[in-house]
Amino acid sequence: MIIEILKIIASLSITIALFYTFFKVGRLSAYDRLMEHFNDAVKLISKQEVYIKMLEEQHGPKRPMQIEYEPSVHAEDFIDSLQRMIAQYGNKIVELESADITDVIYDAERGYFTPTCLCDIPLKASEIIFMMRFLINKHGNLAVECQKMMLSSITYYADTNKFHIS
Repeated sequence: MIIEILKIIASLSITIALFYTFFKVGRLSAYDRLMEHFNDAVKLISKQEVYIKMLEEQHGPKRPMQIEYEPSVHAEDFIDSLQRMIAQYGNKIVELESADITDVIYDAERGYFTPTCLCDIPLKASEIIFMMRFLINKHGNLAVECQKMMLSSITYYADTNKFHIS
């Protein structure tokens, strides 16, 4: 009877030892495989970064984005352009002929939306988008025209850190 109990205890301890060893070795091998894949991913990313730097050096510095319109632009396209500029450069102040845009008005006489410079608080691109959406809902997708000229382009100028509308 004692021998039987000792056999059971011995087989249980061997089973536990084998299970523990299998558990540890299995986890370690899975961890090692994961680390190998991680190291491969790091090598691939570093190769891609080197390739991107080579392309940037080869093509020179990145040109500022400029969106041109022929001959004019409607409000929805203007909003789309501002959203693309925001996505690339951030929510910058918008200027028109060296004066910061402070308002967008509906010109009922000519049927245009017109960015204007009326007060001292310049508008950021997101604020102009909000105003344009409000005007579109009220008056429709009309053309956008600057004072005394057709809207022809939006350009980002890094030196002033602004979007320039001309």
